[in-house]
Amino acid sequence: MFNPFKELFTKRSWVPEVVPETEGQLNGLSVRIHSLPCFRDELSGDRKYAYSDFGRQFISRLYDCFGTSDQARETLNAGKTIRCEILLKDCDPVAVHLSGKTDSTGRMFDSDIADLLIAAFESIRLAPR
Repeated sequence: MFNPFKELFTKRSWVPEVVPETEGQLNGLSVRIHSLPCFRDELSGDRKYAYSDFGRQFISRLYDCFGTSDQARETLNAGKTIRCEILLKDCDPVAVHLSGKTDSTGRMFDSDIADLLIAAFESIRLAPR
């Protein structure tokens, strides 16, 4: 007998995965992320963070690599790419390349970086747990 609710009640099967590359673009900035760890649902293809604190740690370690927001903006606006290797809990290093130019300042730049990462994560259907 056909049960339209079967998928609703099927337990998800999450398998570890490393996404080889994902990209995001926003307000003149681009990010390319290599070797991004996550979990993927075998049935739907949805992805979730590698662990519960992943998003916060990712952006925190990215800012550790940048230095200050002012330094990052100066580097980018000089036409240079910021390259970082981010070390996260129980994961191989994640390579991040940030490029482009920005006219935002201070808090707006910080917000743009967060939104840029969200765009990259959403492009591969990666969401918090």
